[in-house]
Amino acid sequence: MHDWRWIPGWEGFYQAHPSGQIRSVDRKIVDANGKRTRLKKGMILRPQMNGNGFHHHVGLAHGGVTTIYYVHDLVALTFIGQKPPASETRHLNCNHIDNRAENLAYGTRRQNRRDSMRVGVIAQGERHGNSKLTADQVRQIRQEHGSGHIVAKKYGVTRRTIDRIRSGEAWKGQPEIEGRA
Repeated sequence: MHDWRWIPGWEGFYQAHPSGQIRSVDRKIVDANGKRTRLKKGMILRPQMNGNGFHHHVGLAHGGVTTIYYVHDLVALTFIGQKPPASETRHLNCNHIDNRAENLAYGTRRQNRRDSMRVGVIAQGERHGNSKLTADQVRQIRQEHGSGHIVAKKYGVTRRTIDRIRSGEAWKGQPEIEGRA
């Protein structure tokens, strides 16, 4: 395990590994009055789940102050670099506890959401709990040339839904619609 790198801003205290682990390093600690020094042994930190059970976090401490960080942010900072403004750290496989460097990338919220849809974390199409149509019905709607009002009545949905399906705004990129299922 020779790939440990210093976490920027925490050099001399904490390192990250491409596997997604964070560790402290051996260091000397001076007591409050500055008279005694002791060796604090380094160790791999045990991440905790955040309050919503979604991401791992760890506490990094220096000078008596502990700061909580998401593990994915520390690994990305160490192996990708500084996060661009208005970006977030994406888990490419949408497994939010898989903090390996190769699974992380910076991107926009939209890109992060698209990752979730691509992997199937966010239900779309027939799998969405509020869906009133099947993929076959959507294909039929796209081929029908009647007025939106009549077609909407036939399928029990609103005219706006029909317009959104026909324009490609709704049910876009669905494998079951585009023959990629």
